[in-house]
Amino acid sequence: MIPYNVALFVHIVGALSLFIAAGLEWVALDRMRRAQTAEQIREWVGALRPIKHLLEAGALMILVAGLYLAFVRWGWTTAWLDVALIAFLTMSVVGPRVIARRFGTIARLASEAPNGPLSVELAWQIHDPVLIRAVRTLAMADVGVVFLMTLKPDLIGSLTVMALATALGLVVSRSSGDEVLAGTRFDRAQVG
Repeated sequence: MIPYNVALFVHIVGALSLFIAAGLEWVALDRMRRAQTAEQIREWVGALRPIKHLLEAGALMILVAGLYLAFVRWGWTTAWLDVALIAFLTMSVVGPRVIARRFGTIARLASEAPNGPLSVELAWQIHDPVLIRAVRTLAMADVGVVFLMTLKPDLIGSLTVMALATALGLVVSRSSGDEVLAGTRFDRAQVG
């Protein structure tokens, strides 16, 4: 039983790592959206630097320990496990391709920007609706996966939970002041 308990502990620590990273992304993006100067953006970009390593370590712990737990305890035909694994793999693609790339663009623009007010391009990047929705939806999907791991529903229940988690992420994105920037001083058409 000791190897199982150690694997479960590692799996939970991996999940906590992802939650810490998701929370940091959420807060940093929220603070960037309120920033008025390039200096403020650079501060929050600095706060995001440890996320890459946190996400990589957390994902590795979740995957290795999770596969071990599935092998020794749950088997490969468990619906909640299949849905959780698909969600994990999807998040592992969306995170780097959508969130990390956009934060990388923000970091580059902020490092090139002179001190003072935000450029239109930098302001557009920190208000990018795709980034906002991705950060919040992946955070809610993390909660959905924890629900699956805890309650272990059947296939319909598992799919329903992940659909609700995704929908909740999109609703939270809209209800937290996300707006399309057309007609504002950050109108994309103004960016050269």
